[in-house]
Amino acid sequence: MSHKTISKRPRAKQPLARETWRDKYAPAPKGTLICKKCQNIYFKKRWHHSLDKKTKTKVSGKAGFTLCPACVMVGNHRYEGELIVENVPEEIESEFVRAVKGYGRRAEEINPQHRIIGFEKKRGFYRATVTENQMAARLGKHLKQVFKKVDLKITRSAEPFKLDRVFVSFSNW
Repeated sequence: MSHKTISKRPRAKQPLARETWRDKYAPAPKGTLICKKCQNIYFKKRWHHSLDKKTKTKVSGKAGFTLCPACVMVGNHRYEGELIVENVPEEIESEFVRAVKGYGRRAEEINPQHRIIGFEKKRGFYRATVTENQMAARLGKHLKQVFKKVDLKITRSAEPFKLDRVFVSFSNW
């Protein structure tokens, strides 16, 4: 009768479907890239707006075509930040929607990779998904600053995942 040895070492975990540490610190692509979907331009290790006059003068030579990370996230239905807003009073609903969309527009003007992926009204609450986890937290803080009488709660996921959930409630309104 043979005895099998049992290893006490834990098994290696399977790779995660989300972004891993290696993905984040992978070598940057060389050359100039243009996003097929949004036409943003990648050079000097950063994504730039396609309509920027400074960008057009600096880009020269051959350019490859790819999808930028924000367009890949939209295509894969992935997000890093989620904002859930409950009990929005009807009298300020249009102002609230304008505040969220305006914040998203300004964030995208600063960095083309910071975008609001989706913004929808569901049964009694609003849900917004964004491409950057820190953007969700900043958006929640912005709403608290604008409307004052709201409750704000920010939760962060464990380390391998970069996901922030921000809960805003107009319960004190």
